[in-house]
Amino acid sequence: MTWGGIGASGQFGTINTGGGIAHVDYEIARGDASGLVDNLIVIGLQGRPLSPLTPISGYVLSWTGTTWVPVDTTTLVAGLLPHNILSLTHTDSIPAAPTVGDIITATSGVPSLWGRFGIGTPGQSLSVNDLNQLEWRDPNIVLPLIVTSGAVVNLANENRRVVIVKTIGSSTLVNLPIGPTLGQEVMIKDGKGDAGNPLFNIINIMPASGTTIDGFNTIRIRTNYQAYTLMWNGLEWNII
Repeated sequence: MTWGGIGASGQFGTINTGGGIAHVDYEIARGDASGLVDNLIVIGLQGRPLSPLTPISGYVLSWTGTTWVPVDTTTLVAGLLPHNILSLTHTDSIPAAPTVGDIITATSGVPSLWGRFGIGTPGQSLSVNDLNQLEWRDPNIVLPLIVTSGAVVNLANENRRVVIVKTIGSSTLVNLPIGPTLGQEVMIKDGKGDAGNPLFNIINIMPASGTTIDGFNTIRIRTNYQAYTLMWNGLEWNII
């Protein structure tokens, strides 16, 4: 093995085909780098070109479809989503800080964006802060109206079961609902067991003006724990 003489600056030694060492120039870089082996310049990533633009602190690389370019993370550039912008189904959102109760909704425009509706904004959908477990209720069960006080009880059409259980005994006037539907029923009962006192605790049941109960303007519960079930036949109430 022989030396090929004294090397010059910028050369290195390599074994030639004859077994000697020759002085040759640095090899030229190829692929994603250019320049010489002691002064490489990256010009691409994974075989794709890299923009020569000088980046600024905080910039990131974004693929434009043809070139890797440095872009600002605080703005939307070439489809890049900054750190504070949400993307849903490849659609960008309007940058805004959310607050409690906000919802995300699609907004019109070119291109369409996801926008934020604040509380009370027109067009906002219903939202809740908490969700309790759903309660299943048998539709055949009718919740009663329990009357514990008051001299007059005005029934609404949804009041189908009425039980009078006053804490302090006294007479009660129950006005039947106005405008009932055909076949609508209502049951009224002395639930305390003191309606038998004829001086104080009688329960009077009265239909709306111009209607009757089996021809009567008023019927009374005056037996302890007595109940009446009434049905509207389209013209008057019937005791059934």
